[in-house]
Amino acid sequence: MKKIPFALFIVIFINSLCFAEQPSKPANQAASEQIENRTFKDKVKSISLGDPAKGIPPRIVVIALENNKEYTIDVQNFTTIYDMRGQQITLDKINKGSVIATEYIKDKSGKYLLKSIKVVKNK
Repeated sequence: MKKIPFALFIVIFINSLCFAEQPSKPANQAASEQIENRTFKDKVKSISLGDPAKGIPPRIVVIALENNKEYTIDVQNFTTIYDMRGQQITLDKINKGSVIATEYIKDKSGKYLLKSIKVVKNK
């Protein structure tokens, strides 16, 4: 008589495993799988700190070392900036003529956003 409740418990337990869902990926992990990173080395031509009150973001004008073309880069509010030792710094600490490594992420809409700047060679 004691075997029936035990057998019933085993059957219910096995059935619950069949209906269990696979654990889902965390949202940040799923998003990071869809983001493509790119890194470039550029020479700083000029830096503008922008005007947040007027909605003008900080910008860096660079000459790409790979193709010698000039590009204007908007600095995002989440962009991190590092010196040659890896210490975090502010944008105004980068000198004109410095060589920087810029890392971009591609968001879901296909737009590249500046993730980080690292000073490679200071002038």
